[in-house]
Amino acid sequence: MFRSGGRRRAAVLTAAVGAGIIVPAQPAQAVNWIPAAAFATCVTDVPVFAARDNGELWLYPHQGTRSGKPTWGQARQVGSGWNGRTMAGPSGQVYSVETGGALKRFAWNGTGWDNGTGSLLAQGWERFATTARDLVTVDAVGDIYRVDADGTLRRFAHDGAKWTVDGQELAKGWDRYTDEYGTFQIRDSLFAGPGGFLHFESAWQVTPDGLRLTTIIPKG
Repeated sequence: MFRSGGRRRAAVLTAAVGAGIIVPAQPAQAVNWIPAAAFATCVTDVPVFAARDNGELWLYPHQGTRSGKPTWGQARQVGSGWNGRTMAGPSGQVYSVETGGALKRFAWNGTGWDNGTGSLLAQGWERFATTARDLVTVDAVGDIYRVDADGTLRRFAHDGAKWTVDGQELAKGWDRYTDEYGTFQIRDSLFAGPGGFLHFESAWQVTPDGLRLTTIIPKG
């Protein structure tokens, strides 16, 4: 699962392998109070993954799951080439949107990857690895949500073999917001020049006469 190439970005994410599993039990007779710990079991280590600026993927075992203490095991590198958008899913799943546009899913089994090269889910997602990298996410059950360039919020779900939900439209207008000053649109822009590339986020106020630029925020 060692890959290379693409633009360098950083992200930190977690993927719990069976973390926080609560095992219900029947209450004992003639017992009015029982410590919660008697009926709860948690895994000792929870993997925390970090995608570094150079594309290396590192694993940091958090050993303070039960106690809540900042106790960590030995960190180690578990991949390279993670230069796009990296997201954590449930049960050790890690999703990668590569700079070439491939959307892949990897499964961490506690000691290594079930499929070192990842499972290819889709192509054509390159926008969400670069200019719109903050407009895609994964929820606790593994569903993927993204905001398209026209402000449409969509949902995707994959069962491991096929898409069970492929781009379901949930809402429109997610490219804008409204406050006491009016309605604004947020856009990501990428400009190329002799010295390289400039990436920035801009805010535009929606007025009766059209759009009016209000804010420009450079991004790394």
